[in-house]
Amino acid sequence: MFWGARRIGDRELAWGHLERAHILSQRYFTRHWHTHWLMLRLAREERNRAEVRGQIRRLAAVPLGWAGGWVPKGNTGGANVHPLKPMSVEGDLAEALEGYSPWKDVAVRVAVVVTVLLMVLWARSAWSEVRERNGEFLTVTASAASQCTPVPALEGAEDIVLDTAAGRGFAVGGDRRAFRGGGAGRSRVFAFPADDPHAARDTTPDEPAELKGFGADLLRKPDGSVWLGIANRSNVAHGIEVYAVAEDGFLTHYNTLTSPDFRNPNDLVLLSPSSALVTLDKRSPAGTIWEVVEGARRAATGRVVHLEQGSMETIADGLLSSNGIVRLDNGRVAVGELVGRRVSIFAPNSNGDAYQLERRIALPFAVDNLTSPDGRTLWAAGHPKLLTLARGYQRDEEHKSPSMAVAVDSVTGTVRTLFQDDGHLLSASSVAVALPDKRMLVGTAFGPAATLCEGRS
Repeated sequence: MFWGARRIGDRELAWGHLERAHILSQRYFTRHWHTHWLMLRLAREERNRAEVRGQIRRLAAVPLGWAGGWVPKGNTGGANVHPLKPMSVEGDLAEALEGYSPWKDVAVRVAVVVTVLLMVLWARSAWSEVRERNGEFLTVTASAASQCTPVPALEGAEDIVLDTAAGRGFAVGGDRRAFRGGGAGRSRVFAFPADDPHAARDTTPDEPAELKGFGADLLRKPDGSVWLGIANRSNVAHGIEVYAVAEDGFLTHYNTLTSPDFRNPNDLVLLSPSSALVTLDKRSPAGTIWEVVEGARRAATGRVVHLEQGSMETIADGLLSSNGIVRLDNGRVAVGELVGRRVSIFAPNSNGDAYQLERRIALPFAVDNLTSPDGRTLWAAGHPKLLTLARGYQRDEEHKSPSMAVAVDSVTGTVRTLFQDDGHLLSASSVAVALPDKRMLVGTAFGPAATLCEGRS
């Protein structure tokens, strides 16, 4: 109707249609704004400066009126009436607006605003709680208890195992950022003399073609044979790669332990060349946002399984991201829980066919890998600020992540600090092992070098 009146030049009729449109459209943002835009255009054609100025002001006020929900019922929208003045509505327009009250829209807007504010406050509080739970407010300083130096020969040594009888160690590492989350890249395996980690050499086996290693374990059998197991999260299938270790330290692939439902292996205790206890840390694929969400929710989806070729059996579950696992004396095993920031000790039952929880020991960091120098004492390394690791250092060498390692008495639960750093000497500590002559070797999940410390207590 407006356009028809405008075409025939009846501007009074055109204004009348716009005023009627304004009365009906005030409660709707787009229609209300468009009506004032048409009024502005008509005012410019009439060279009505007062109306032009009035419509510009009203266009600017449309978002505020819509956001608040209150509009003057019946207001015709022209510059000749106050923009906040309610006016009577008669005729067919009164019927169209029957039952309408601006205060109802105000109530809806207020409810929406209050709901959004409460959601924002809840989200901020929840995020703050997640950060606190993951140690983001901790102050981690460098420890000067011993002299420590980098070992570049052990790049990205995520896990380290020792063969004390042979005086040799193995480290599983390489550029782990390159393949985390399914990217290209291949793990490297280093062999090194226990008395000189700087003399490490690359003994990476040719098989399997795709090796994306996590934790490792070494088994020396009574017959003298030595076996190395590595948790492999290849894009083809997840499994445990088992290698025969030669006298010179070189590796020959023996077999791959896996089963149809085997996913996300993190670390292992090698029981034999054909069986192992394995930690499965979570359900979500590594390197994805869902992994972060699962950790932030503290989802108890971690477990330990007894894996044999083609089958597995859960022996412990409900763990908060089960990570490192190590043998202890008396048939016990210890499991590090990354998100849980604790170590859980499991003991075999009287029949020796199942494990039961013996105790849990809280630690001041997200627990990565575990070692045990004597069967009773645990050495645990990990990440005081897990989110700093997940959102920063895990992706970029420039964003340092603090490191920490402790000794834990598995019987009394006492904890003693072995190593602590703000991330500039060593970021993302993942494992600590005892070397001869009171030295300690600390590995890193993503860093360019392990760290060798002299004079440990």
